[in-house]
Amino acid sequence: MKFCKNVPLAAKRMFAGFESQFSVAEIKRIVTALASDERMETVWPAIQNWNDSQIEHFVRLALLFADPNILTDLTLPPEQRLYLSKGPYSLQITAEQFAEAIEANRAEAAMFWPGIVEDILPKLHAFSKQQYDYGFGLWSSIQDITAPNRRGKGEPREIAYGNAMTRTLESILALTRDKQEQVIATLTEVVFGYSTGEKIDPDRIKARRKRARRKSRAPSR
Repeated sequence: MKFCKNVPLAAKRMFAGFESQFSVAEIKRIVTALASDERMETVWPAIQNWNDSQIEHFVRLALLFADPNILTDLTLPPEQRLYLSKGPYSLQITAEQFAEAIEANRAEAAMFWPGIVEDILPKLHAFSKQQYDYGFGLWSSIQDITAPNRRGKGEPREIAYGNAMTRTLESILALTRDKQEQVIATLTEVVFGYSTGEKIDPDRIKARRKRARRKSRAPSR
């Protein structure tokens, strides 16, 4: 994989892993862009003093929130965001239903199960709970990201991405707000495939941050 200048070693390791992990063309494009686009050369120096875990967290979420399916989720109200936890919940429900079917048909299950039926039931129940807890954790992790105003200006997915990365950078607590806005503006240009002549003004990110903060503080009706 080709890298632009200033990419930290921890980020290079993440990108190298992502390159072989994903087969969806759009995700592969985003991985390549984040790793090699020359505009990212202004981002990496801003985080060069972070520790490896902070850099890995930043890179992982910069890509995660760029996933088209997750971006679509982030444009929805928090209670309607289901994509990220869909897999764990499906496994949880299937395991629980399988356990219930065995319990209701123990004789038939014992005839064909390659082992002791009673041994598998606790494992299925434990697996079901594990997947529920994991799915709930994934669902909860994006609930405090403000959804874009559907009647407002701007592309909802672009705004959703900026809101998600704002939350990410605020949680790391390592950049000033001005620097955060510059980083998010550049990430948005790169992730959404803007040409080098199409610039995202950091002031636009600042204005969106303020609107998102006001929205999060507004009482629900």
